[in-house]
Amino acid sequence: MRIRTLFMSMVAGLAFVGCSNEEDIAPGNNNGELSEPQFLTVNLVTNPTNGARGTRAGGDQHTGDPNNNSTYEEGLEAENKVTKVRFYFFDADGNAADVKNLGNDMVNYLEWENVIEEENNNTPNIEKILTAQLIIESPKGDIAPSQIVAIINPMAEPSRERSLESLIRVTHDAKTATTGGNFLMSNSTYAKDNIKQMAVSVADKIKKTPGEALNDPVEIYVERAVAKVRLNSSLTPVEGTENIFKTSDDGSQKVELDEVTGEQEIYVKFLGWNTTAVSNKSRLVKEINPRWSTTLFGTASTPWNWAEYCRCFWAINANSVGYEYGAFVPDTESKQIDGNKFQAQAKTKFDGKDWVYVNENASPYASDITTSEGNSASTPTKVIISAQLVGKDGNALEFAEYGSTRTTIDGLKKLFANNCGLYKKVEVEGKTKFVKITPEELTVKTATEVGETSDQNGKPDIEKPGRYKSYVQLATDEDSKWYASNTEDAQPLTANEANVQLQGLGSAKVWKDGHTYYYFEIRHFGDKIGVVRNHIYDATITKLAGLGTPVYDPEEIIYPEKPEEGEESFIAARINILSWRVVKNDVELNW
Repeated sequence: MRIRTLFMSMVAGLAFVGCSNEEDIAPGNNNGELSEPQFLTVNLVTNPTNGARGTRAGGDQHTGDPNNNSTYEEGLEAENKVTKVRFYFFDADGNAADVKNLGNDMVNYLEWENVIEEENNNTPNIEKILTAQLIIESPKGDIAPSQIVAIINPMAEPSRERSLESLIRVTHDAKTATTGGNFLMSNSTYAKDNIKQMAVSVADKIKKTPGEALNDPVEIYVERAVAKVRLNSSLTPVEGTENIFKTSDDGSQKVELDEVTGEQEIYVKFLGWNTTAVSNKSRLVKEINPRWSTTLFGTASTPWNWAEYCRCFWAINANSVGYEYGAFVPDTESKQIDGNKFQAQAKTKFDGKDWVYVNENASPYASDITTSEGNSASTPTKVIISAQLVGKDGNALEFAEYGSTRTTIDGLKKLFANNCGLYKKVEVEGKTKFVKITPEELTVKTATEVGETSDQNGKPDIEKPGRYKSYVQLATDEDSKWYASNTEDAQPLTANEANVQLQGLGSAKVWKDGHTYYYFEIRHFGDKIGVVRNHIYDATITKLAGLGTPVYDPEEIIYPEKPEEGEESFIAARINILSWRVVKNDVELNW
């Protein structure tokens, strides 16, 4: 049975607010008389997304669909709401085809605000049908429009796109794409006979009368331009708690911070989660390589493209994509700087009832689309979980780990004071003598603060590993006070030279106030890592082990990384993909 569907449930809001175009757009001109009005009826049919079994949209399972083990999930009211549709028209060569006279200018778009919704409860794979009736007035003698692109819920003033290619190069970000609860959507892109299908043909659908047009509508398939991420947990909390978990099955993760309390087991308390390494822009309309292999996802039984349903499941990023990261805690003074507009713990529920929308981040951009190999995202979008190391009572455990020794931060400074070989001169009963530096004259700084992992601006550098490390340094920048030995011929050291000597003792991991984080990359199908528009990535934490990645300065931007190899720590997650269309990921947290 042929499915008449517009992928409204599949599209995740692409708004024109904040959109950019790589070409200047030239307005059209009135070329004189207009042709007789012509009529076009457009059926916009919403396709539910893959989701949990048992929804009304379930039952659209078919051999070869990458989602044959999942079902479609209906979108939320806000995700499906249509307030306006902008239709762009082009000729057979992809050039703008004028369809409306605006004073002295002809434009190649029509706007439709009289949205008529028809619920469709009979066909499992159809959620809604919207019907638009359009009047086309082309300049007399012009070639009639041949192709159409629908933009759902545009949020900026319209512009005349002079070509289909210029429209394709329009980009957006996920925040403006969902502004005001209006999700911007656009035509579904897929491959048929190794040819990219994006604009829909209207060559034989433009009629002389409204009645003829109603009897022969064109059907446009659309999809949301963002993806949706949810997080669940199947971990069993410590009895009597809701979000405190063991960091080891055998209770081997322990620390002794004082003699009175003695050694105690280390637990972890989840604080919140968010996405990070999120692409800062996405295409208005999905870009693909129609010649990607049928085994792009590993086997022919899980194809990346499903032409029968006018959809595909992979994409190519926009050119010059950047990535956004956040700090551990919100910083109202700086969180709007450098694109760092969110913090790690934005969402506090781990039951799938909190979610975030993210831009598409799949195959890296290639200047020659025809040779694009469809590789995984070079900088994968991740889920980051902010947490706190605690005792069984839920109180924070602040400690440092230096080699195999776990101690307090004061204990760490004492270790360095005893072993760094730094001295100062003091007067004792009229005599000058050398004494070791004291713990009170030392402090702890991050790897970025000491320049080990900073860029030229003193900010964390994602290209430099070890950003989670901490170093013991002088608490003052005063020069000519320190000595590398206690001999009479010892020469004074500058503060910088003394700090170099301290750094020579190596780094420590310091969980300030117990702050830590875990993360995992969002996986797609097969060996592909990335996120694709109109998919729900429904992740479930299935296993946790270890102490996570330490955080000393919670206001420092986090570029996620795991501690050095060999450390027994991990998080595991299962990701189920729905095509809102959902992707479920089970994740083990192992650090």
